Amino acid sequence: MMKYLVNKGVKPGDTYKRLKAQYGDETLSRSKTYEWCKPFRDGRTSVSDDPGCSGFQPTAVIPLNIQCMERLILDNRRITCREIAQETNLSVGMVNTIIHGHTHFRKVSTCWVPRQLSAFDRHRRVEGCTELKERFDREGQDFLDRIITSDETWVHHFTPESK
Repeated sequence: MMKYLVNKGVKPGDTYKRLKAQYGDETLSRSKTYEWCKPFRDGRTSVSDDPGCSGFQPTAVIPLNIQCMERLILDNRRITCREIAQETNLSVGMVNTIIHGHTHFRKVSTCWVPRQLSAFDRHRRVEGCTELKERFDREGQDFLDRIITSDETWVHHFTPESK
């Protein structure tokens, strides 16, 4: 359809409007429409891919890159996306895509933390709770009387470098 409209002399902006009217939200973006109209305007006649072109760009979302980013984050929880991009030779956008969509980390006060607990973290929490229960079994109500609670305030054993 695009080739036909270009050959009829329709401008790319009008081609985009016609495609949008026909296909709605499923149509190409305006910039892609301009990008695709140019080769037809320059004389291209074939609508199929060039030989050796699969139609898809190679992707960076591969297990090796995912594992590499996980390792970088676990080695330094304060590493930035820009630093990871430099280490892995990927774009910052691709690094963000992999981190948020595949490694399941999120940034909390300049520090990357997993969204879900790892097996080690779950085990450590179970050990802590078991230890507290054993102390309660030994000391009873006296142990509970020494516990101080407050208004859901988290107290960390370190001071963040920023914020």
